[in-house]
Amino acid sequence: MLEKRKYKIEELRTILNTRDRQGIQRKLTRYGCEFEVSGRGERTEFDILNVPDEFKMFCITELNIPAQSDFRKLKMFYYAFFEDEDFINLPDVEKENYMSDEYEHISRTTIRNWVGYLDKANLIHKDTTDFTYFAINHDENGKKTTKEISAETYKQGWREYWKHNIPDESSYAFKKAMEIWGGAVRRTPKIIMNGIEWAKTERLKEIIVNSMLKE
Repeated sequence: MLEKRKYKIEELRTILNTRDRQGIQRKLTRYGCEFEVSGRGERTEFDILNVPDEFKMFCITELNIPAQSDFRKLKMFYYAFFEDEDFINLPDVEKENYMSDEYEHISRTTIRNWVGYLDKANLIHKDTTDFTYFAINHDENGKKTTKEISAETYKQGWREYWKHNIPDESSYAFKKAMEIWGGAVRRTPKIIMNGIEWAKTERLKEIIVNSMLKE
């Protein structure tokens, strides 16, 4: 992550994914950083005097999140993701409902993308040997809702489906299965933290909390 200190040009090439001196200067300026430059060629040094938004900078340089993202909403989402132990393994539809109720609306597509950045950076891991099962319905206002079901209920519903799944009767078979599930069914792999990247995760959480305290 970019911090307030001196960097050799080679270090910033890696951090900012930019090869030339002018490109590095443009990116630092665009990110709102204050800096001074000295030296020439491979001896060029950048003295970073101020990083105005540590959260944004962490996301760009450590998680490869595009600079044009909505970092205000992203910060709220990651706060809920890391600080609410029940939130992390909710299905995306419930994450969307939670964010709408507690913070601001974030679409399921955006949620999947933002969780994906954490996965690609190896901060989290999706355990495909351990799943959470949900039945999906709609409330009286047409809003999607979910209810967690057991693995046995999930399997029982599929047994009922295959028992009735004869040619031209698949819709009836699903109806019988949904009676057991209590709605349409989904399963999602449980998310666990990657202990190898524990220090980086803790640093991100610290930056988020400090940033929110300043607001």
